[in-house]
Amino acid sequence: MGKEKNTEAWQLPTWVEKQLKARTDRPVPAFDAAWLDREPSLIYEEKALSGKVLRFPGRMFLAAAASLLIALGVFYLYPYLIPTEAGGTEIFASATGLGVRLSGPEGQKEGWNMGGLQAGTTIQTGEETLDLITSTGILLRLYPNSHLSIKAMDEVMELEQHQGRILAEVRPGEQGKSLRLLVKTPQTEVKVTGTVFSLEVGPDSSLLYLERGSLTMDEKTVQAGEIAEMAASELVKRKESARSAEIQEELASLRSSTDQLVRKWIPEMKRLDQVREEHEIKRMYGQSLEKIILKDGRILQGVVAAQEGDRLMLHTTTGVVVVRRQDVQEILYEN
Repeated sequence: MGKEKNTEAWQLPTWVEKQLKARTDRPVPAFDAAWLDREPSLIYEEKALSGKVLRFPGRMFLAAAASLLIALGVFYLYPYLIPTEAGGTEIFASATGLGVRLSGPEGQKEGWNMGGLQAGTTIQTGEETLDLITSTGILLRLYPNSHLSIKAMDEVMELEQHQGRILAEVRPGEQGKSLRLLVKTPQTEVKVTGTVFSLEVGPDSSLLYLERGSLTMDEKTVQAGEIAEMAASELVKRKESARSAEIQEELASLRSSTDQLVRKWIPEMKRLDQVREEHEIKRMYGQSLEKIILKDGRILQGVVAAQEGDRLMLHTTTGVVVVRRQDVQEILYEN
């Protein structure tokens, strides 16, 4: 007879037997035929965390922050984005709508829209707005019905504001205390080192609001958040905090406008402006030059180099010109 098997080694552990013998109080649900048509699902219940939860800002806030960083980057890095001739200061500007009137070294221009400006130029905005930026880090907006002359544009930019309103942001110099901008009005002088301010000139008074930074008006220091008014040879200052939100909104618009000018228009205009010979322009575009007749009477020889919205960049034998589409009367193509 064979040996009997030892079954003791196959016995379940004691703790397992106890679990199996233990009576369960869990009820078994009755059968429901509706379950046959259901799909399996996973229900996840998020447990509360014991630590602090970091909440990140929404997409709109992030987009706004990114736009602000870009605008600040252009404001502070512009001198390095656009190289200038040794010792030279450049001014580029763009106008809204039908453009502005310029008079100066290059004669008088009606409906001027975009490009470089020189010392000796006088600007009349009419019903439009003009935004400008300098290679030394000055942003300036001229509002409708403003009249302003650029007297000098060396280390210190000198302006003569005859009437109207301007908004300016001036990047401080390396020392932080050197004069960057001088604005003369019929009533006073404003000397700026680095600041954000608004200046409105009327027939009898000059009204200044300082958002931040430092400047002097009539050789007297104006504090941030103050309004200073010069009338009848007397300077009156008072606190005014209600204007801050409005100024910040306008400043954001000015930065956005000049950001597009610096990153998109100026580099292309400077590149194309180096080619003015007719045969070189023909070779560049592989076509004959067009005769572009503008409504102000000008007749240009060139090509439409680029278009953005209703703006046309014309590469001509006399330089690069930016006009609105409605300013063009006719374009004659040569075979």
